[in-house]
Amino acid sequence: MLHLLFGNAAANVIALIGILAAFAITFIVLKRGNGFLPKDHGREFAHDGKLSQGKPRGAGFVFIIVFAIMVLLFGEFRTETLIYMLLVIAAMITGFLDDCAKTPWGEYIKGFLDFVIAVVTAFTFLNFNTGDVTFAIFGTTITFHPIVYGILAVILIWVSINVTNCTDGVDGLSGTLAIISFATISIINSIQGNGQAFNYVIFIMCACILAYLWFNANPSKLMMGDAG
Repeated sequence: MLHLLFGNAAANVIALIGILAAFAITFIVLKRGNGFLPKDHGREFAHDGKLSQGKPRGAGFVFIIVFAIMVLLFGEFRTETLIYMLLVIAAMITGFLDDCAKTPWGEYIKGFLDFVIAVVTAFTFLNFNTGDVTFAIFGTTITFHPIVYGILAVILIWVSINVTNCTDGVDGLSGTLAIISFATISIINSIQGNGQAFNYVIFIMCACILAYLWFNANPSKLMMGDAG
């Protein structure tokens, strides 16, 4: 959004400020708001699950909100990006409310909500993009029928959300895996010479996750909780 005010001449400076601001604000808000996050109820069947009882959870509530604001403020504003940010926030909120609940929602309710988010995300992508899939190694592009592409996209998104839910109870694991995955996508995009606007979104997310990991490395431990 700031690009509209200052133009392309200051684009690089604005981008750098956005990344640094995302890191700093995430760390500061986590440090100041640690006591307001929901507490872990413990994991009955996990190894040493009782040890996590009482620890803060739901850090995703902090860095996802910061992430969305920074992307919309410092990134290239697009209607498609705005919709994605709202969907990411929706996915985060379902996990956060599940963390806050005295009685967990259960896998069916949470799974259904994640499925709805996945469907809307796939529909949004197809509304703004084609069903082309390019295999960078072979230089081959395959065009899928929109319905087939949509089904595959829903499965991928829904599974990705639940894989995150499976790993985010382990300190740093989900964040580390996310950074590695995002960095790989960014490198591929750069090699292909496209997706620069999307790469910036990746950089903002990585900055927020790194701030969380840095905070988590301090003596005041913070469980990641459901980030979405």
